[in-house]
Amino acid sequence: MGVIRDYTGERFGSLTAVGRNHVRGVGNKILWEFVCDCGNNRVANVSDIKSTEYPMCKPCGKIRAMLRNSTHGKSGGKSKAYSTWKRIKSRCYNKNNADYPTYNKFGMGDEFINDAVAFMEYVGEPPNDGKKYSIDRVDNTIGYFKGNMRWATDHQQASNQGIRSDNKTGVNGVRYNNVSYITTWYDITTGKSRAKAFNVEKLGDELAFFMACECRELMIHRMNDLGAQYSPTHGL
Repeated sequence: MGVIRDYTGERFGSLTAVGRNHVRGVGNKILWEFVCDCGNNRVANVSDIKSTEYPMCKPCGKIRAMLRNSTHGKSGGKSKAYSTWKRIKSRCYNKNNADYPTYNKFGMGDEFINDAVAFMEYVGEPPNDGKKYSIDRVDNTIGYFKGNMRWATDHQQASNQGIRSDNKTGVNGVRYNNVSYITTWYDITTGKSRAKAFNVEKLGDELAFFMACECRELMIHRMNDLGAQYSPTHGL
């Protein structure tokens, strides 16, 4: 019996051999464990891998087929949803990613971590209206989960941020300047930031704060009725 070649570390397309599998395949073939560049694993016989045009894991194969059959694939472009999945996964789980210290505490839904197809099917492609879109977390205190993702414009992204470091009230969009409680929001009808102050000396601290918070909530509801899609964490 000849010496069995060790393929450990060798690359085949997107796959890298990491070791032999203890189970034999059909026809008593030796099977190898491979890891794909996307992080998914695949078990296969090396000869089968070599005979493939471009070896990859099954999820990536499904993605490749989807892109080939999609408008993006036919035009030679790339799927925005797929590139977004790769970026989110990297920033949440790749310790070498510059964004990892900020995003590793959020993570992705379990059904999306190793399944780009599931992610793509869930979020779809962004609107094709000439605007620039990216995935936004509706509640930016939690991760990329079902019900917490949407395609948003750059302005919507910027407006849906956490509480500013100089905000001491604990309420997003309501700040105190030692004279008044000031509530702020972005008015989509004018394209400008708006603000309204509630004087503490005239109203008292408790009432001024309450009125600022009520005004803030009212304006978010009003903007959302006009299509703004602001969350309670709307950042202005």
